[in-house]
Amino acid sequence: MNTYRYSPRGKQQDRNDAPRRAFLWQNVALPVVLIALAVALVVGIPSMGYRDETRSLIIARMQSECDTAVNSTKYLSRTASTNSNAQLALIRSSIYTMDVMNESYAALEGGRTLVDQSVFTSLYSVLDGYYNNLARGSNVTESLTTLSQQLDALHVTVLALK
Repeated sequence: MNTYRYSPRGKQQDRNDAPRRAFLWQNVALPVVLIALAVALVVGIPSMGYRDETRSLIIARMQSECDTAVNSTKYLSRTASTNSNAQLALIRSSIYTMDVMNESYAALEGGRTLVDQSVFTSLYSVLDGYYNNLARGSNVTESLTTLSQQLDALHVTVLALK
């Protein structure tokens, strides 16, 4: 409830308060707002660069790991050899690192991933099948072909990230 109507002040006195309110806005409120805006800009601008730098680092690491995985498939033979398990372990490690980097990016960006999670799930499945065929002494040609195709597709996707 406005009590100024019932005060002894008249309407003329209310009109005289207008310059005082303008003075208050110009000399107190405006500088406070400008200082708050300057602080927000000083704090906000570096954080924008941080996000871009983090994204670039994650993408670079994913590209490096994908290169390692693709190059390691070249050393897998179509028949079981002594280094097949070591190469499979290296490939799995690279895929796992890409998966973790992808999840880290999703955590930073509120759930948005760089690469669809189903790609990694499929690769893990192919690796498990390859390892099982190797352990049983079965033919690994089909598993190697599938693994190479999926890694090549992932490689194209990861290289396209910017």
